[in-house]
Amino acid sequence: ELMWQDILASPLVGMDETSLQVLKEPGKKNATKSYMWVFRGGGGERPVVMFRYTPGRGSEFVNREFSGYTGAIMTDGYQGYDELGSKEGVVHAACWAHVRRKFMEALKGNADQSLAHAVIEFIRQLYAVESDIREQGYGPEKIHELRQKISLPVVRKVEELLKKQVHHIAPKSLTGKAISYTLNLWARLCVYCDNPLIPIDNNPVENAIRPFVVGRKNWLFSGSP
Repeated sequence: ELMWQDILASPLVGMDETSLQVLKEPGKKNATKSYMWVFRGGGGERPVVMFRYTPGRGSEFVNREFSGYTGAIMTDGYQGYDELGSKEGVVHAACWAHVRRKFMEALKGNADQSLAHAVIEFIRQLYAVESDIREQGYGPEKIHELRQKISLPVVRKVEELLKKQVHHIAPKSLTGKAISYTLNLWARLCVYCDNPLIPIDNNPVENAIRPFVVGRKNWLFSGSP
C-alpha cells in the first residue's frame, strides 16, 4: 500500500496492461480474458513498479484508483485511458515507440514504403536527441531547450508529412492504419517537447510487464483469481 501511494504521488506515472486467461472466476466463462495492469512511478532514483489484476479491461479501475491524481501519465492508444487523461490537472502523453512500431509493420506491406521510411527516419532523429540527453546527463532546463530547438521542428515535419499523405493512402492498409494511429494521438505525442519530465516513450513500463508476458506464454493461464 505504501508503494501504491508512492505511485499516486509521482509527477509522472507510466501504465500498461496485458491480457491473461483466468479459470474459476465467479460470473465469467473460462475463455473470457482478464487483465493484468502495470504501473511505474516513484521517480528516477527510486522507481516503483506495481502490478494490479482486474477481471476486465474496462476503464473503471484506473479512473477509480487515479480519481484524485494530478501529474503526467504515459500510455499507449487504448481508449480506456482517455477519460483519465482528460481529467483536470492530468497531462496525457503518448509513446513514440508505439508509433515507430506501427510504421515498422507498414514496411512489411507490399505498397509504397517511402512514407514509412521517411517517418522512421524522423523518429530516429528524435531518439538521437534523447540519446544525447542521457549520455550528457542534462537537467530539465537543457532538456527543454534541446527538445524545443531540435525535436519540435522534427515533430512538426512528421505532422506535415502525415496530414499531406493521409488522404492519398488506403486507410485500411498498414501504412494507413499507422497514419491514423499517429494522428489520433498527435496532441499526446507532442507534450514531451514541452515537459522535460516526460520521456519520449513508455519503454520502462513495457520492460516491466515483459517478464509477465513471457511467463504467460509458458504457463498459459491461471487456475483462479
